Amino acid sequence: MNFLKTMMLNCEQATFLVTKREQKKLSFKERFDLMLHLSMCKFCSLFAKQSAFIARQLKQKQPTASGLSEAEKERMVQVIQEKQ
Repeated sequence: MNFLKTMMLNCEQATFLVTKREQKKLSFKERFDLMLHLSMCKFCSLFAKQSAFIARQLKQKQPTASGLSEAEKERMVQVIQEKQ
């Protein structure tokens, strides 16, 4: 049992991996350790679900340059040039 405790992630490590997973791909060991922790910890599992939901919402709401009008693009260029 003590061996399992030393191998298992704590909640701080698990939430770090959940956050890291949103930015880049985790290694096999990280994915396995995280899956094991999430299967046993309802709080981190909830955090992971909320984090994924927030990430999806941000990706959908993020404005793109192509969505700007020509006047907005010109205004942005003017502001940048004034600051130089």
